[in-house]
Amino acid sequence: MKLKKILKHTHAVRVINEPLEVSVSETAPFITAFASCDVAPFATATSSLDGIDLTGCSEYRLTLRLSGESGTPFSISEQYGPIGDTDQIRFTIATSCISQEGILDFRGTFALYAPDSLAIVVKNDGGAPLVVDGVIFAVK
Repeated sequence: MKLKKILKHTHAVRVINEPLEVSVSETAPFITAFASCDVAPFATATSSLDGIDLTGCSEYRLTLRLSGESGTPFSISEQYGPIGDTDQIRFTIATSCISQEGILDFRGTFALYAPDSLAIVVKNDGGAPLVVDGVIFAVK
């Protein structure tokens, strides 16, 4: 009986907007920066010696997983320009230490300075080796 009362007082709804067709025009670049890359003590690892081309993108999201001995310090930098070039620019974007569990997950979003020659550099500032895994997701 209650259902009949509810239905009696329900108003009809008419859709007046046309359906919007949505499609994916292009997928964003998803690039492996590091794949189980070993970083020796006091050494660096670079994502790409030639630089990663992210032309047409406004920013990128970096996700890294660093594992090693607890307390090992490291720094993460973004580098623009070919390796060894005099026009090379490097910005430090993070410094930290490996957690007590031996793993540190890093995530960050950054604007692109020069989208045609980006490289991510991980520097091991400690006396124990590190292993780095990571990806770059470019945002158009």
